[in-house]
Amino acid sequence: MSRINAGIIRIILCAIFLTSGFIGQAGALTYLSRTKDIRIDSEWRITGRYTSIIEVSGAADFRKVQEMIQQFRTRGDQSAPAAVRVRLPDGSDISWEAMEQHELPAGARICLTVAITKEFPGFSGLFADNMQIDQDDAIKNVSYRIQFPGRTFLISQIRQNTGTRESTNYTDCFNWSGNDVNRLEIFISTATSWQQISQRYQALFENRLDEGLVPADLPDKLKDTPALKSTDEKIRAVMRFLKNDFIYRRSPASDHGLSPAAPLSVLHRGWGDCKDLSLLATAILRSMGIDTFVVLTGRPRLNSADSAIPDPFIFDHALVGYRQNGKTAYYDCLATDYIVAVNDQYVYLPLKVSNHDDQ
Repeated sequence: MSRINAGIIRIILCAIFLTSGFIGQAGALTYLSRTKDIRIDSEWRITGRYTSIIEVSGAADFRKVQEMIQQFRTRGDQSAPAAVRVRLPDGSDISWEAMEQHELPAGARICLTVAITKEFPGFSGLFADNMQIDQDDAIKNVSYRIQFPGRTFLISQIRQNTGTRESTNYTDCFNWSGNDVNRLEIFISTATSWQQISQRYQALFENRLDEGLVPADLPDKLKDTPALKSTDEKIRAVMRFLKNDFIYRRSPASDHGLSPAAPLSVLHRGWGDCKDLSLLATAILRSMGIDTFVVLTGRPRLNSADSAIPDPFIFDHALVGYRQNGKTAYYDCLATDYIVAVNDQYVYLPLKVSNHDDQ
């Protein structure tokens, strides 16, 4: 979960927790059909199938699809395997592997299907998703369906050319379909507030901190850190240690790593994503008596739908916070100078994982 470029945030938001990969917007590609069919069982395990049919009008389209599929497969997400089928203009079918080294003829159609199997420990009852379409040529068939395990509180917002429709109700199924669709945005969420989401994250992170570190666990490279004069110097020394000695790597777990790894485990294995490393930094600094905390950050959606529909999986980066004299400094172990300005316009802080009263 490194910082996401603002230009691709709309592509990534959906992928953060269900990982459709190629289901997001993809330049000028022409989609003929888009479907999402999701089911949530009584344990709030999520299964489903996303299917897109794309028409290839030339070599440029083929290269876009190639890149899209390659990026998806590089993620190595075993909980969301992709299947690709190609139909040529003459009606014959051919495997994607047979076509990858060639250019598809104009008029060929590619059917991309992702089978989703996800679990989000600690987030039972919370679900959020979006489906977005924005293209010049209308999609003939679009459908979205989600089956809940029982009557569930649901906020939904559907935007089309004809306007925006919002509703709040209790339902066991959300179902939408349409024909000849050019513009569409569907946002749904079972969360009632940011506070509800923040409390879940806080519990996950604080429980891991309770497993904590003691001074004896500190590596030799940090043994002299407590002797540094200022708190800022100590925090930067820890940030520098994590940046230089650890590998940034995302967890391949089917829960998308929403729950951070235990700090001692990350310290021993030498790798982790931004939330793992930020939590480790917090644990190290707390072992030195410095009361730091983890801050989850993100970027608000371009259409500000997040203000109406909280998304428990919207955050895309984690920092370390330290509050002193009424002000908070935010440190980033992946940044060059290890610190982010307090009023940085790109820092979005609806979720502060902390036991501080000022959160």
